[in-house]
Amino acid sequence: MLSIENPKEYRQQVQDMRFHYYEVENYREPWNEIDNNSLKKLFYDGCGITEIAVQLGRSERATYKQIENLGLFRKIYKTSEKSKQCLKCICPTCGFYIAGQCPKDCVYVD
Repeated sequence: MLSIENPKEYRQQVQDMRFHYYEVENYREPWNEIDNNSLKKLFYDGCGITEIAVQLGRSERATYKQIENLGLFRKIYKTSEKSKQCLKCICPTCGFYIAGQCPKDCVYVD
């Protein structure tokens, strides 16, 4: 494992990882339980993806993907304008969200 305390060596390691990823120590190696536990510990300790990747000898892409696979990221849901409106506002006949916007042939038109 590489230490961040030597910034020059760390920077070189990150550059090598990004531009010669196929030469990374664990390139295309399957993740095992030890790697997963180390990943979880580093992630929950607040380490960034780059730092975790360097310490585990993986690419940043592989590290990010494994974090997703393990479900460590909290899901964030974005709401659209349609989902913000109350479902009770949907016209039962035509499906418009606001009854005043119904087509002329709808019985709920104003």
